Amino acid sequence: MNSNSLFTSDFLVKVKTCEGTDASGTILSLDAETVVARFDHPASRLLPIGSETLIAFDGGGLKRRFGTLARVGGWQEGDGFRVYTFAPLQRQEFEDRFVRPFQDGLLRRTSVRVLPEEDNPPVLQTSAEGSDAVTQAKLLDISVGGLRFSVPAYETPKLSTSERFVLKLRALGWDQPITLVGDLRHAHWYADVAIFGMRFDWRACVDGGRAESLLTSYVMELQRAQLATKIAQPAVIG
Repeated sequence: MNSNSLFTSDFLVKVKTCEGTDASGTILSLDAETVVARFDHPASRLLPIGSETLIAFDGGGLKRRFGTLARVGGWQEGDGFRVYTFAPLQRQEFEDRFVRPFQDGLLRRTSVRVLPEEDNPPVLQTSAEGSDAVTQAKLLDISVGGLRFSVPAYETPKLSTSERFVLKLRALGWDQPITLVGDLRHAHWYADVAIFGMRFDWRACVDGGRAESLLTSYVMELQRAQLATKIAQPAVIG
């Protein structure tokens, strides 16, 4: 299972059993290549390893049911349950029509934006993908899903809202910067500064697993520190 796996408990998966009936289970994890699901108290035998079956997904905020053909990759028996692994046959379609929309929705629901430290701001460099022109930027806020940054207005000709960004971010205590790739979501121009919002594409990041892990730890540390500051502030009565 790769670092882009999605873990959720509010999705249901239905598969066809050997008897032709539906069996409902709960998604444990999924990515573009693998679906792992748990079936409690299975009354009938599911398709054997290597066979193909239709898997369908419900719940989790889906607007409509989604189904795709998959191959049974393996199973494990537990006390009153079985855990099955399925491999979607049309991986690209599965990723485009199900995994990515769900991932986007998950990030919108779970990403918490935090402010960088004022005393020790991280170093941020940005450039349009494929361009050698590097711009020093100021980080405004960040989450595990994206960030906002500002650059001097005279630097904006180097950037475009239709291009993808490559950013190098280095926070205090990091030995090396991490490289982030993502799409520009919005841009606002003012008299002397321009502000851009970017959403990360972890699939396109070099060493995305390490970068995502390091960034997640950084965001959580900032969140804890800022929460502690708010708690420590005395209440104002008046």
